[in-house]
Amino acid sequence: MQINELVSTIEEIHLFFIKQVEKQVDTAFTLRNWLIGFYLVEYEQAGADRAEYGATVLKNIAKKLAEKKIKGLSLTNLKLFRQFYDCYPQIGQTLSDQFKLPPTIVQKV
Repeated sequence: MQINELVSTIEEIHLFFIKQVEKQVDTAFTLRNWLIGFYLVEYEQAGADRAEYGATVLKNIAKKLAEKKIKGLSLTNLKLFRQFYDCYPQIGQTLSDQFKLPPTIVQKV
């Protein structure tokens, strides 16, 4: 094997695994976003903090998450996560089967 072949092989290995990592990250964020949407909907439907309505609840949650220095969970994103859950509630059964998540998710779906 020549040095150029070795470099090409190493490059191919690197690119292959970078793509694998990207897929895993995408999957993990998709699941995270769905779960956040699920818990937001559950919270709202359970009537917790009835004095707070609509966007006020999400604003407060977004503010508290920002105070904890958690990035990517802005008010806009929380709304999108809730919408994502509303559009795809059936994901819950797959999640619970694969990841042994809390029974509340299985019961909801």
